[in-house]
Amino acid sequence: MTESRDFSPLAVFRFDASPTIGGGHAVRSGALATALAEEGWRTLCATRHETIATAPRVLEPFDEVVPLCADGAREIDEIAACIEGSCQAAVIDHYGWDQALHRACRRIAPCVTVIEDRREVLHDCDIFVNQSIEPDGMRFGEDVLDKLIGPRYALLRPSFRRARVCGGSGKEEGRVLLLCGYTDERNLTERLFDAMDGAPGVRAIDVVLGAANMHRECVQRRLRRAATPSHLHVDPAPLASLMARASLAVTAAGSTCWELACLGVPMVTVVAAPNQAPVARTLMAAGAGGSVGDVDDTLDMRLREQVVGLLADGARRRHMAARGQDLVDGFGAVRVARAINTRSRSRS
Repeated sequence: MTESRDFSPLAVFRFDASPTIGGGHAVRSGALATALAEEGWRTLCATRHETIATAPRVLEPFDEVVPLCADGAREIDEIAACIEGSCQAAVIDHYGWDQALHRACRRIAPCVTVIEDRREVLHDCDIFVNQSIEPDGMRFGEDVLDKLIGPRYALLRPSFRRARVCGGSGKEEGRVLLLCGYTDERNLTERLFDAMDGAPGVRAIDVVLGAANMHRECVQRRLRRAATPSHLHVDPAPLASLMARASLAVTAAGSTCWELACLGVPMVTVVAAPNQAPVARTLMAAGAGGSVGDVDDTLDMRLREQVVGLLADGARRRHMAARGQDLVDGFGAVRVARAINTRSRSRS
């Protein structure tokens, strides 16, 4: 007999999304919430009104979404006030939270998980998750019991696992997928599209935008005068199947890279923010992707050169695809959920 949801353990998540922050924190937290639900947990998301407006679809995995008004330490009081009954775990994926706030979360739940990729922060939690293989220089408090580091713990939604098992819908030679994050505040999408449009070997371009992308109309106008057959996809639900069709992806070096690697899609990454550099380095070291590095005046030339070269080199793309799937198997969220399940029981 299955346990009633009313008596299921509760995990509270704290993250934000916005045109400035993007949607990466929300996407990976949502993937972990889905994995916890598969383990019999209930989940509550405590976030800002701006997150609800920016990424409504990404919030669908949560049983409850609570908008917050307070700031700093007062957030914890507000979160505690909206919890009915007991809470077994808190999951924090937020650059604005520091060691003191992580420690204060124990007022909410006995087991605290922090999802983080910055080195300069002192991490004080029970479970620490970093999807990149760069633990050197990270600082941990003495209470950190589980250090879940590397793409083995990449937090992916179940659809990517399924698409990997099914083998996708088949790659189309010369089809390039362009993704620059959920919000893409600087409109890198249009700039990168310009670099690839009409390039040798590029037969079609699929452009993916988040629903909150403020440059959608600009991108649509650019695609209407494209030399290469191009298609715009806004917050597509079957993203995994769309990815699986691409023979190459051009992407900002965020969480999307782990999804592409899981599906065996070779990629070229762009470091659009400082926190993305470790992801790009991890993929390059593993042979799962190339990178054009930071955004500067010569980005367009470097990108076009890499894309044309990779589309002409099927053997290298096949090697990237294999190394990507070696790196990410799609079960990272399941592993983290089971670690939370185990650690929360030992703390109760």
